[in-house]
Amino acid sequence: MSTDNVSASILKGKNDAGYWEMDSLAKLVTPIQNKHIPVYKWYNFKHSFSRNLVLSILSSLNLKEGDIVFDPFCGAGTTLLASREMGLKAIGSDLMPLSIIVSNAKLGKYSKSEISRRLREITSLPSKNKSVADSVIHPLKKYFPPTEFADFLLLRDNVMDIENVKTRNLFLMALLSALEDASFTKKDGAFLREVNNKVTKPVRKAFSERMEIILQDLPFLNNLPTVDSYAILSDARRTGLKTDSVATIITSPPYPNRHDYTRIYYLELMLGFFQDYSDIKELRYKMFRSHVEARKVYEPTGYEQPAALTQILEKINGRDLPNRKVVETIQGYFEDMYIFLRETYRVLRHDGTMHIIIGDARYGGIAVPAGKLTARIGTNVGFTVERIQKARDRGNSPQQMGKFGKVSSPENIISFRKI
Repeated sequence: MSTDNVSASILKGKNDAGYWEMDSLAKLVTPIQNKHIPVYKWYNFKHSFSRNLVLSILSSLNLKEGDIVFDPFCGAGTTLLASREMGLKAIGSDLMPLSIIVSNAKLGKYSKSEISRRLREITSLPSKNKSVADSVIHPLKKYFPPTEFADFLLLRDNVMDIENVKTRNLFLMALLSALEDASFTKKDGAFLREVNNKVTKPVRKAFSERMEIILQDLPFLNNLPTVDSYAILSDARRTGLKTDSVATIITSPPYPNRHDYTRIYYLELMLGFFQDYSDIKELRYKMFRSHVEARKVYEPTGYEQPAALTQILEKINGRDLPNRKVVETIQGYFEDMYIFLRETYRVLRHDGTMHIIIGDARYGGIAVPAGKLTARIGTNVGFTVERIQKARDRGNSPQQMGKFGKVSSPENIISFRKI
Protein backbone atom coordinates (compact mmCIF):
# COMPACT_ATOMS: atom_id res chain seq x y z
CA MET A 1 0.00 0.00 0.00
CA SER A 2 1.45 3.34 -1.03
CA THR A 3 1.21 6.41 1.21
CA ASP A 4 3.09 8.75 -1.11
CA ASN A 5 0.03 10.96 -1.60
CA VAL A 6 -0.83 11.16 2.09
CA SER A 7 0.36 14.22 3.97
CA ALA A 8 1.96 13.27 7.27
CA SER A 9 -0.09 15.95 9.03
CA ILE A 10 -3.30 14.12 8.11
CA LEU A 11 -2.22 11.07 10.03
CA LYS A 12 -1.75 12.97 13.28
CA GLY A 13 -4.54 13.33 15.79
CA LYS A 14 -4.47 9.92 17.53
CA ASN A 15 -3.45 9.47 21.14
CA ASP A 16 -1.43 6.59 22.56
CA ALA A 17 -4.55 4.43 22.93
CA GLY A 18 -5.20 4.62 19.18
CA TYR A 19 -8.17 6.98 19.48
CA TRP A 20 -8.50 10.09 17.32
CA GLU A 21 -8.35 13.32 19.30
CA MET A 22 -11.72 15.04 19.60
CA ASP A 23 -10.73 18.44 18.15
CA SER A 24 -9.50 16.87 14.92
CA LEU A 25 -12.15 14.17 14.67
CA ALA A 26 -15.06 16.60 14.81
CA LYS A 27 -13.82 18.16 11.57
CA LEU A 28 -13.25 14.81 9.88
CA VAL A 29 -16.85 13.55 10.02
CA THR A 30 -18.12 16.42 7.84
CA PRO A 31 -17.34 17.15 4.16
CA ILE A 32 -16.13 20.71 4.85
CA GLN A 33 -12.44 19.89 4.29
CA ASN A 34 -13.26 18.28 0.94
CA LYS A 35 -14.30 21.66 -0.48
CA HIS A 36 -10.63 22.62 -0.69
CA ILE A 37 -9.20 19.37 -2.11
CA PRO A 38 -8.90 18.70 -5.86
CA VAL A 39 -11.49 16.26 -7.26
CA TYR A 40 -13.18 15.77 -3.88
CA LYS A 41 -14.71 19.24 -4.28
CA TRP A 42 -16.34 18.43 -7.62
CA TYR A 43 -19.76 17.80 -6.12
CA ASN A 44 -21.26 19.50 -3.08
CA PHE A 45 -22.69 16.41 -1.39
CA LYS A 46 -23.78 17.67 2.01
CA HIS A 47 -24.24 14.30 3.70
CA SER A 48 -20.70 12.96 3.70
CA PHE A 49 -17.43 12.76 5.62
CA SER A 50 -13.90 13.91 4.84
CA ARG A 51 -11.20 12.38 2.69
CA ASN A 52 -8.80 12.83 5.61
CA LEU A 53 -10.88 10.56 7.84
CA VAL A 54 -10.65 7.76 5.27
CA LEU A 55 -6.90 8.26 4.88
CA SER A 56 -6.47 8.16 8.67
CA ILE A 57 -8.42 4.92 8.99
CA LEU A 58 -6.66 3.26 6.05
CA SER A 59 -3.24 4.27 7.35
CA SER A 60 -3.98 2.50 10.64
CA LEU A 61 -4.73 -0.80 8.91
CA ASN A 62 -2.28 -3.36 7.64
CA LEU A 63 -3.63 -3.53 4.10
CA LYS A 64 -1.72 -4.69 1.05
CA GLU A 65 -2.01 -4.51 -2.72
CA GLY A 66 -5.07 -6.39 -3.93
CA ASP A 67 -7.09 -5.81 -0.76
CA ILE A 68 -10.56 -4.38 -1.36
CA VAL A 69 -12.07 -1.39 0.46
CA PHE A 70 -15.86 -1.29 0.32
CA ASP A 71 -18.34 1.53 0.91
CA PRO A 72 -21.94 0.26 0.67
CA PHE A 73 -23.37 3.81 1.00
CA CYS A 74 -20.82 5.47 -1.26
CA GLY A 75 -22.51 8.89 -1.58
CA ALA A 76 -20.07 11.21 -3.33
CA GLY A 77 -17.32 8.58 -3.56
CA THR A 78 -15.02 9.89 -0.82
CA THR A 79 -14.03 6.43 0.43
CA LEU A 80 -13.36 5.21 -3.11
CA LEU A 81 -11.21 8.15 -4.15
CA ALA A 82 -9.21 8.20 -0.90
CA SER A 83 -8.57 4.46 -1.24
CA ARG A 84 -7.28 5.04 -4.75
CA GLU A 85 -4.89 7.66 -3.36
CA MET A 86 -3.53 4.88 -1.16
CA GLY A 87 -3.22 2.51 -4.13
CA LEU A 88 -6.06 0.30 -2.89
CA LYS A 89 -8.91 -1.14 -4.94
CA ALA A 90 -12.28 0.17 -3.80
CA ILE A 91 -15.87 -0.76 -4.58
CA GLY A 92 -18.84 1.43 -3.79
CA SER A 93 -22.55 0.82 -3.97
CA ASP A 94 -25.63 2.98 -3.53
CA LEU A 95 -29.32 3.00 -4.44
CA MET A 96 -29.06 6.61 -5.62
CA PRO A 97 -28.04 6.79 -9.31
CA LEU A 98 -26.69 10.28 -8.63
CA SER A 99 -24.13 8.78 -6.22
CA ILE A 100 -22.99 6.24 -8.81
CA ILE A 101 -22.45 8.90 -11.48
CA VAL A 102 -20.58 11.24 -9.11
CA SER A 103 -18.41 8.47 -7.64
CA ASN A 104 -17.45 6.98 -11.00
CA ALA A 105 -16.75 10.40 -12.49
CA LYS A 106 -14.14 10.96 -9.76
CA LEU A 107 -12.46 7.62 -10.45
CA GLY A 108 -11.79 8.04 -14.18
CA LYS A 109 -8.76 9.20 -16.11
CA TYR A 110 -9.34 11.82 -18.77
CA SER A 111 -7.66 13.62 -21.63
CA LYS A 112 -7.63 17.32 -20.79
CA SER A 113 -7.60 18.28 -24.47
CA GLU A 114 -10.57 16.02 -25.23
CA ILE A 115 -12.59 17.36 -22.28
CA SER A 116 -11.78 20.94 -23.31
CA ARG A 117 -12.87 20.27 -26.89
CA ARG A 118 -16.15 18.72 -25.76
CA LEU A 119 -16.79 21.64 -23.42
CA ARG A 120 -16.33 24.16 -26.22
CA GLU A 121 -18.70 22.21 -28.46
CA ILE A 122 -21.46 22.02 -25.86
CA THR A 123 -21.23 25.56 -24.52
CA SER A 124 -21.13 27.07 -28.03
CA LEU A 125 -24.52 25.61 -28.94
CA PRO A 126 -27.03 28.37 -29.75
CA SER A 127 -29.60 28.89 -26.98
CA LYS A 128 -33.29 28.40 -27.61
CA ASN A 129 -35.08 31.64 -28.47
CA LYS A 130 -37.61 32.95 -25.96
CA SER A 131 -40.68 31.72 -27.80
CA VAL A 132 -39.31 28.18 -27.91
CA ALA A 133 -38.23 28.38 -24.26
CA ASP A 134 -41.68 29.62 -23.23
CA SER A 135 -43.32 26.70 -25.01
CA VAL A 136 -41.55 24.15 -22.78
CA ILE A 137 -44.03 22.58 -20.37
CA HIS A 138 -42.39 20.88 -17.41
CA PRO A 139 -43.20 20.83 -13.65
CA LEU A 140 -39.60 21.77 -12.76
CA LYS A 141 -39.51 24.84 -15.01
CA LYS A 142 -40.75 26.99 -12.12
CA TYR A 143 -37.43 26.53 -10.31
CA PHE A 144 -35.49 28.43 -12.99
CA PRO A 145 -35.40 31.95 -14.45
CA PRO A 146 -37.13 32.43 -17.84
CA THR A 147 -35.34 30.65 -20.74
CA GLU A 148 -32.77 29.02 -18.37
CA PHE A 149 -34.68 25.77 -18.00
CA ALA A 150 -34.78 25.32 -21.77
CA ASP A 151 -31.02 25.97 -21.88
CA PHE A 152 -30.45 23.33 -19.21
CA LEU A 153 -32.42 20.78 -21.23
CA LEU A 154 -30.40 21.67 -24.34
CA LEU A 155 -27.09 21.15 -22.53
CA ARG A 156 -28.30 17.96 -20.86
CA ASP A 157 -29.48 16.40 -24.12
CA ASN A 158 -26.11 17.08 -25.74
CA VAL A 159 -24.25 15.71 -22.72
CA MET A 160 -26.31 12.53 -22.90
CA ASP A 161 -25.30 12.13 -26.55
CA ILE A 162 -21.61 11.72 -25.57
CA GLU A 163 -20.72 8.14 -26.52
CA ASN A 164 -17.87 7.56 -24.08
CA VAL A 165 -19.51 6.56 -20.78
CA LYS A 166 -16.81 7.98 -18.50
CA THR A 167 -16.77 11.31 -20.31
CA ARG A 168 -20.56 11.45 -20.30
CA ASN A 169 -20.64 10.78 -16.55
CA LEU A 170 -18.12 13.55 -15.96
CA PHE A 171 -20.12 16.13 -17.91
CA LEU A 172 -23.43 15.03 -16.41
CA MET A 173 -21.99 15.34 -12.89
CA ALA A 174 -20.80 18.89 -13.66
CA LEU A 175 -24.13 19.89 -15.17
CA LEU A 176 -26.13 18.53 -12.24
CA SER A 177 -23.82 20.21 -9.76
CA ALA A 178 -24.55 23.52 -11.53
CA LEU A 179 -28.21 23.25 -10.46
CA GLU A 180 -27.28 24.59 -7.04
CA ASP A 181 -26.23 27.93 -8.56
CA ALA A 182 -28.70 28.05 -11.44
CA SER A 183 -32.03 27.27 -9.74
CA PHE A 184 -34.28 28.92 -7.18
CA THR A 185 -33.59 26.12 -4.71
CA LYS A 186 -31.49 25.52 -1.63
CA LYS A 187 -30.64 22.29 0.19
CA ASP A 188 -31.55 23.11 3.76
CA GLY A 189 -30.91 20.25 6.14
CA ALA A 190 -33.40 17.53 5.30
CA PHE A 191 -35.23 19.54 2.66
CA LEU A 192 -34.95 21.09 -0.77
CA ARG A 193 -36.44 24.55 -0.40
CA GLU A 194 -37.65 26.96 -3.05
CA VAL A 195 -36.04 30.42 -2.67
CA ASN A 196 -37.84 32.83 -4.98
CA ASN A 197 -35.60 35.84 -4.28
CA LYS A 198 -32.38 33.91 -4.83
CA VAL A 199 -29.82 35.45 -7.21
CA THR A 200 -28.98 32.72 -9.71
CA LYS A 201 -26.34 32.23 -12.36
CA PRO A 202 -27.13 31.40 -15.98
CA VAL A 203 -27.04 27.62 -16.42
CA ARG A 204 -24.33 27.84 -19.06
CA LYS A 205 -22.11 29.99 -16.84
CA ALA A 206 -22.58 27.78 -13.79
CA PHE A 207 -21.85 24.66 -15.85
CA SER A 208 -18.74 26.20 -17.44
CA GLU A 209 -17.39 27.22 -14.04
CA ARG A 210 -17.80 23.68 -12.72
CA MET A 211 -16.07 22.26 -15.78
CA GLU A 212 -13.17 24.69 -15.41
CA ILE A 213 -12.58 23.43 -11.88
CA ILE A 214 -12.58 19.89 -13.22
CA LEU A 215 -10.05 20.80 -15.92
CA GLN A 216 -7.77 22.35 -13.31
CA ASP A 217 -7.94 19.20 -11.18
CA LEU A 218 -7.33 16.64 -13.93
CA PRO A 219 -3.53 16.48 -13.38
CA PHE A 220 -4.16 15.52 -9.73
CA LEU A 221 -6.64 12.83 -10.76
CA ASN A 222 -4.61 11.44 -13.65
CA ASN A 223 -1.51 11.10 -11.45
CA LEU A 224 -3.22 8.87 -8.87
CA PRO A 225 -2.32 5.17 -8.78
CA THR A 226 -4.11 3.07 -11.39
CA VAL A 227 -6.39 0.67 -9.56
CA ASP A 228 -9.66 -0.96 -10.54
CA SER A 229 -12.15 1.02 -8.45
CA TYR A 230 -15.78 1.64 -9.27
CA ALA A 231 -19.30 2.22 -7.94
CA ILE A 232 -22.35 0.11 -8.76
CA LEU A 233 -26.08 0.64 -8.33
CA SER A 234 -26.83 -1.81 -5.53
CA ASP A 235 -28.54 -2.13 -2.16
CA ALA A 236 -26.31 -2.19 0.94
CA ARG A 237 -28.61 -4.86 2.37
CA ARG A 238 -28.00 -7.13 -0.65
CA THR A 239 -24.64 -6.19 -2.12
CA GLY A 240 -24.02 -9.07 -4.52
CA LEU A 241 -20.35 -9.19 -3.47
CA LYS A 242 -18.62 -12.50 -2.84
CA THR A 243 -18.44 -13.91 0.67
CA ASP A 244 -15.18 -13.10 2.54
CA SER A 245 -14.01 -10.83 -0.32
CA VAL A 246 -13.58 -7.46 1.40
CA ALA A 247 -10.68 -6.37 3.61
CA THR A 248 -12.32 -3.33 5.21
CA ILE A 249 -15.49 -1.26 5.03
CA ILE A 250 -15.65 2.50 5.61
CA THR A 251 -19.13 3.96 5.33
CA SER A 252 -21.88 6.10 6.79
CA PRO A 253 -25.42 4.71 6.63
CA PRO A 254 -28.37 7.12 6.65
CA TYR A 255 -29.04 8.36 10.17
CA PRO A 256 -32.45 7.74 11.80
CA ASN A 257 -33.26 11.44 11.39
CA ARG A 258 -35.99 11.37 8.71
CA HIS A 259 -33.73 12.73 5.96
CA ASP A 260 -35.14 11.62 2.62
CA TYR A 261 -32.42 11.90 -0.02
CA THR A 262 -34.94 11.50 -2.84
CA ARG A 263 -36.40 14.83 -1.75
CA ILE A 264 -33.12 16.60 -1.01
CA TYR A 265 -31.71 15.63 -4.42
CA TYR A 266 -35.05 15.79 -6.19
CA LEU A 267 -33.91 18.16 -8.96
CA GLU A 268 -30.82 16.10 -9.79
CA LEU A 269 -32.74 12.83 -9.86
CA MET A 270 -35.60 14.13 -12.00
CA LEU A 271 -33.41 16.03 -14.46
CA GLY A 272 -30.60 13.50 -14.73
CA PHE A 273 -32.08 10.04 -14.31
CA PHE A 274 -35.86 9.69 -14.12
CA GLN A 275 -38.68 10.32 -16.54
CA ASP A 276 -41.56 10.53 -14.10
CA TYR A 277 -42.30 11.30 -10.46
CA SER A 278 -43.42 7.71 -10.02
CA ASP A 279 -39.77 6.68 -10.47
CA ILE A 280 -38.83 8.92 -7.55
CA LYS A 281 -41.52 7.37 -5.37
CA GLU A 282 -40.40 3.86 -6.26
CA LEU A 283 -36.85 4.71 -5.17
CA ARG A 284 -38.11 6.45 -2.04
CA TYR A 285 -40.07 3.37 -0.96
CA LYS A 286 -37.09 1.00 -1.21
CA MET A 287 -34.49 3.20 0.50
CA PHE A 288 -33.01 2.32 3.89
CA ARG A 289 -35.80 2.95 6.41
CA SER A 290 -34.49 6.21 7.87
CA HIS A 291 -37.60 8.22 6.87
CA VAL A 292 -41.33 7.64 7.20
CA GLU A 293 -42.05 6.90 3.53
CA ALA A 294 -39.54 4.09 3.12
CA ARG A 295 -41.09 0.64 3.18
CA LYS A 296 -39.98 -2.81 4.25
CA VAL A 297 -38.05 -4.47 1.42
CA TYR A 298 -36.36 -7.40 3.19
CA GLU A 299 -37.47 -9.54 6.11
CA PRO A 300 -35.08 -9.31 9.09
CA THR A 301 -34.90 -13.08 9.57
CA GLY A 302 -33.28 -13.92 12.91
CA TYR A 303 -33.46 -10.38 14.27
CA GLU A 304 -34.12 -9.86 17.96
CA GLN A 305 -34.97 -6.28 18.85
CA PRO A 306 -32.72 -5.01 21.67
CA ALA A 307 -34.59 -4.53 24.94
CA ALA A 308 -33.24 -0.97 25.17
CA LEU A 309 -34.83 -0.15 21.81
CA THR A 310 -38.18 -1.60 22.92
CA GLN A 311 -38.14 0.70 25.96
CA ILE A 312 -37.24 3.72 23.82
CA LEU A 313 -40.07 3.01 21.36
CA GLU A 314 -42.57 2.75 24.22
CA LYS A 315 -41.49 6.14 25.55
CA ILE A 316 -41.63 7.80 22.12
CA ASN A 317 -45.04 6.27 21.43
CA GLY A 318 -46.36 8.07 24.50
CA ARG A 319 -45.25 11.47 23.24
CA ASP A 320 -47.00 14.01 21.04
CA LEU A 321 -45.43 13.39 17.64
CA PRO A 322 -45.82 15.31 14.36
CA ASN A 323 -46.13 11.97 12.56
CA ARG A 324 -47.26 8.79 14.27
CA LYS A 325 -45.34 6.70 11.73
CA VAL A 326 -42.11 7.75 13.45
CA VAL A 327 -42.28 4.79 15.84
CA GLU A 328 -42.69 2.34 12.96
CA THR A 329 -39.83 4.07 11.11
CA ILE A 330 -37.40 3.79 14.02
CA GLN A 331 -38.28 0.13 14.48
CA GLY A 332 -37.81 -0.49 10.75
CA TYR A 333 -34.54 1.42 10.75
CA PHE A 334 -32.88 -0.99 13.15
CA GLU A 335 -34.37 -3.98 11.35
CA ASP A 336 -32.66 -2.70 8.20
CA MET A 337 -29.49 -2.05 10.21
CA TYR A 338 -29.50 -5.70 11.28
CA ILE A 339 -29.90 -6.84 7.65
CA PHE A 340 -27.10 -4.49 6.60
CA LEU A 341 -24.75 -5.65 9.37
CA ARG A 342 -25.45 -9.28 8.56
CA GLU A 343 -24.60 -8.63 4.90
CA THR A 344 -21.38 -6.77 5.71
CA TYR A 345 -20.35 -9.57 8.07
CA ARG A 346 -20.79 -11.99 5.17
CA VAL A 347 -18.67 -10.04 2.67
CA LEU A 348 -15.87 -9.17 5.11
CA ARG A 349 -12.98 -11.60 5.30
CA HIS A 350 -11.77 -13.10 8.57
CA ASP A 351 -10.17 -10.38 10.73
CA GLY A 352 -11.63 -7.70 8.43
CA THR A 353 -12.78 -4.40 9.90
CA MET A 354 -15.70 -2.07 9.41
CA HIS A 355 -15.85 1.60 10.40
CA ILE A 356 -19.28 3.22 10.53
CA ILE A 357 -19.98 6.93 11.02
CA ILE A 358 -23.46 7.27 12.53
CA GLY A 359 -25.38 9.96 14.40
CA ASP A 360 -27.92 9.62 17.19
CA ALA A 361 -31.38 11.19 16.97
CA ARG A 362 -34.17 12.49 19.18
CA TYR A 363 -37.94 12.13 18.83
CA GLY A 364 -40.43 13.68 21.20
CA GLY A 365 -37.51 14.65 23.41
CA ILE A 366 -36.43 11.01 23.72
CA ALA A 367 -32.90 10.08 22.69
CA VAL A 368 -32.41 7.33 20.12
CA PRO A 369 -28.77 6.22 20.64
CA ALA A 370 -28.23 4.86 17.14
CA GLY A 371 -24.52 4.28 17.73
CA LYS A 372 -24.92 2.12 20.81
CA LEU A 373 -27.90 0.25 19.38
CA THR A 374 -26.01 -0.44 16.14
CA ALA A 375 -23.05 -1.72 18.15
CA ARG A 376 -25.37 -4.03 20.12
CA ILE A 377 -26.95 -5.40 16.95
CA GLY A 378 -23.49 -5.83 15.42
CA THR A 379 -22.38 -8.06 18.30
CA ASN A 380 -25.53 -10.14 17.86
CA VAL A 381 -24.56 -10.64 14.20
CA GLY A 382 -21.09 -11.81 15.20
CA PHE A 383 -18.90 -8.70 15.13
CA THR A 384 -16.54 -7.68 17.87
CA VAL A 385 -16.83 -3.98 18.73
CA GLU A 386 -13.32 -2.60 19.03
CA ARG A 387 -14.41 0.91 19.98
CA ILE A 388 -17.18 3.46 19.83
CA GLN A 389 -15.76 6.96 19.71
CA LYS A 390 -17.73 10.17 19.78
CA ALA A 391 -16.67 12.51 17.00
CA ARG A 392 -18.82 15.50 17.89
CA ASP A 393 -22.16 16.62 19.30
CA ARG A 394 -24.91 17.71 16.94
CA GLY A 395 -27.83 19.94 17.91
CA ASN A 396 -31.43 18.81 17.75
CA SER A 397 -33.92 20.28 15.27
CA PRO A 398 -35.50 23.72 15.79
CA GLN A 399 -38.85 22.02 16.46
CA GLN A 400 -37.28 19.83 19.15
CA MET A 401 -35.45 22.80 20.70
CA GLY A 402 -38.69 24.77 20.86
CA LYS A 403 -40.37 22.04 22.90
CA PHE A 404 -37.56 20.43 24.85
CA GLY A 405 -34.66 22.87 24.80
CA LYS A 406 -31.26 22.51 23.20
CA VAL A 407 -30.00 18.96 23.70
CA SER A 408 -27.09 17.57 21.71
CA SER A 409 -26.93 14.17 20.02
CA PRO A 410 -23.57 12.42 19.57
CA GLU A 411 -22.15 11.47 16.20
CA ASN A 412 -19.97 8.39 16.60
CA ILE A 413 -17.50 6.22 14.76
CA ILE A 414 -18.00 2.52 15.48
CA SER A 415 -15.12 0.16 14.67
CA PHE A 416 -16.11 -3.49 14.20
CA ARG A 417 -13.94 -6.52 13.57
CA LYS A 418 -14.95 -9.90 12.16
CA ILE A 419 -13.25 -12.54 14.27
